[in-house]
Amino acid sequence: MTTYPSIEDYTQRTPRLLIVDDNEVNRVLLERMLGAEGYSTDSARDGREALDKLAEDSFDLLLLDIMMPVLDGISTLRFIRADENTATLPAILISAMTDTDDIVRGLEMGANDYITKPVDMGIALARVKTQVTLKYLADERDRTIERLRQTNEMREQFFRMASHDLKNPLTNLRVAQVLLKELIDPNDVRSHTVLDTMTLTISTMQQVIEDFLDSAAAQSGALDIRLQAVNADALLQQVIEQQLPIAYDKQIDLQMANAGLWIHADPARLLQVLQNLLGNAIKYSPVGSEVRLWAIRSVVCDRSRAGHP
Repeated sequence: MTTYPSIEDYTQRTPRLLIVDDNEVNRVLLERMLGAEGYSTDSARDGREALDKLAEDSFDLLLLDIMMPVLDGISTLRFIRADENTATLPAILISAMTDTDDIVRGLEMGANDYITKPVDMGIALARVKTQVTLKYLADERDRTIERLRQTNEMREQFFRMASHDLKNPLTNLRVAQVLLKELIDPNDVRSHTVLDTMTLTISTMQQVIEDFLDSAAAQSGALDIRLQAVNADALLQQVIEQQLPIAYDKQIDLQMANAGLWIHADPARLLQVLQNLLGNAIKYSPVGSEVRLWAIRSVVCDRSRAGHP
């Protein structure tokens, strides 16, 4: 995995520049000028030597002369942009003022900027500073993206662990409750009342966990929706059976009207929605009242297509 310099690295170390020019006078001049501004410099006499140094060390900026023996600047830039380790390295071309065609070719190939000979020190320093700053900002962006990716991976791992660690104990409690109910005397009303309360508590906790995990999955884009044909009456009946202990405690009568409808939906997600709706209806209804459930077919009409305004 690629690692990027931290902000502390940039504030505590000097940006490193590689100067590539076959003319020794030009190299020395640029090294002294940039060194006086606080930059750390290294140099190469041609493109081949520059590629060797780039393979061995890292730099923040490349100053690349176009006209060189062995391997010219344009060919060197082509190799640099083809290598994933140096593809984004900022490069400033150095060229004679008359070599406009070479400058255009270099810019089309991915050069970030250019300076002309004879070098204007003020312009050169300004363009170097701009490219080093842009590289820092790009590296900081990549670091932020990497941190977000790692955070998202940790969150997803946490949700997977939570799903396993929270659901299993509840399943064990539910099994224990069923076994206890079979062992207790059917006439022991008090014990059965306690077990019914235990069932209600487990179901409520199970619902809280499912809602939490589904909300987390929806936020991360990992919510699995599985659409299929669903019998609306069977789904409503299942909701009533799950909410019946709560309704019984409040002496609320649950009624359902069969509709004989089939719908296209995710049964698990729709069941959650209906459980929440019925649970709220029971919660906010007076003691001894009646709550009714029914399903109806609704046809959505597009008025514009039907000729209506």
